[in-house]
Amino acid sequence: MVGNGVTDYKYDDMQPTVEMGFWYGILNTTTYNAVVKYCTLNKTGADCQNWLEEGMNVIVSSGINIYDAFGKCYNSSSFTSEPTLQ
Repeated sequence: MVGNGVTDYKYDDMQPTVEMGFWYGILNTTTYNAVVKYCTLNKTGADCQNWLEEGMNVIVSSGINIYDAFGKCYNSSSFTSEPTLQ
């Protein structure tokens, strides 16, 4: 199967993306814990939505390709050269 893995927006929404951001080291513990606290039982609550938006803003502003988070960064303005061994 090729393509976007989103199959059902009931399950594949911002929360799994934010969780992925935490486990990949993009988000801090405070944001992750707030998402778990406020979004486990009620994804439509204002607190949940605020923390999900906070997490998504961090992920999007990081410039990381969420479909290839560990891939080589070719388009980043902060990427200046190949890493060298010392």
